[in-house]
Amino acid sequence: MTSNKDINFVANAKIWTDHCTKENNSVETWKENWSFLVDLEKEDDEQRKLKERENELSEIKFQHSIDKVNVPTEPSKLPKTSAGMIGWRSTEKDCLIDILTNVAAPRGNLVKQLKWPEEAID
Repeated sequence: MTSNKDINFVANAKIWTDHCTKENNSVETWKENWSFLVDLEKEDDEQRKLKERENELSEIKFQHSIDKVNVPTEPSKLPKTSAGMIGWRSTEKDCLIDILTNVAAPRGNLVKQLKWPEEAID
């Protein structure tokens, strides 16, 4: 710490006045150099409000279009085609595409069944 004898009030006052003048100058230069950011922010706010309004309107339109859809109580039956004879919906067991429907889970370890040493397997 400094003692009372070492304090220079004139120097401290000069430092403080320099600080205040630099701050005032920076405020003026900010207005000249960076005030366009305020305008951009205002434009962004206006654009954001317009987008929010458009989103609200699109949600309202979307909900309105859903209300007009008539859903039939019973689904219509599909017409009979030649694909009904052979294909995914075939009822005959000879024509099934998925032959391996009852695949069992593997039991045990193949290495142990073949009696291989554990060192041989990477």
